[in-house]
Amino acid sequence: MGERAGAGPEVLKDRAPAEAREREGPGNAPQLPSPAEVLRSFDLDSRYGPCKGLGRRERWERARGLGLDPPPEVPGLLEAGGGELDLSTWDVLQGKDL
Repeated sequence: MGERAGAGPEVLKDRAPAEAREREGPGNAPQLPSPAEVLRSFDLDSRYGPCKGLGRRERWERARGLGLDPPPEVPGLLEAGGGELDLSTWDVLQGKDL
């Protein structure tokens, strides 16, 4: 019925710039996302298919094989983490050890 004030599309289109402003560092230079933020974003992005029960590397390889263009930095971050970062956010929250 009646829409709440401020809950329309205008609010949603302004969300990205607000998030970008929150990430600004010293001197108003935008900060790069941390490795944990990049990996969590990959986990939560449904464009690359389900992640529950799959390691991040396996999910990334599957997405790449399907032509879904997963973030290119993910394999490097996983390699740098030495296997400790391969569990998805979902599996960590549920305490599942693949």
